[in-house]
Amino acid sequence: MHLFRRVAEQLDCFHAQAAVSRDHCGTGLASDTRTVLPTNLGNVHGWRGLPDHPVWLTWFGEPYASLVAPHVGTLPLLRTAEHPNDAHPLPVPSELQLSGFRNVDGEPEGTPARLVPLALPAYRPPPARDW
Repeated sequence: MHLFRRVAEQLDCFHAQAAVSRDHCGTGLASDTRTVLPTNLGNVHGWRGLPDHPVWLTWFGEPYASLVAPHVGTLPLLRTAEHPNDAHPLPVPSELQLSGFRNVDGEPEGTPARLVPLALPAYRPPPARDW
């Protein structure tokens, strides 16, 4: 937790999250019967929103801190459970959350958040390709 906090402070993060994955292998998070592969919260098309799945540790810097403070209490570091296995979804309104997990190909699915801080570029779907 101390390392997570220090890295988030040093990088001046607006959002960071920590998860513990069982049976980790390779360069990505492994998905087994006990874990869910996290959704991409952002990509080259913009910020998609906060996670809707259980997150053990979350860091909220600006511009998110002022939006989530009324809902989460103590900031900037939020721990949803004592132990990572008991993590809960973030106690924030659904309009701040990206809904959905990755599909079997690892591609993000779900609906982008309806509310994204103005300082962040909101997600815009890529243009359709007309082949």
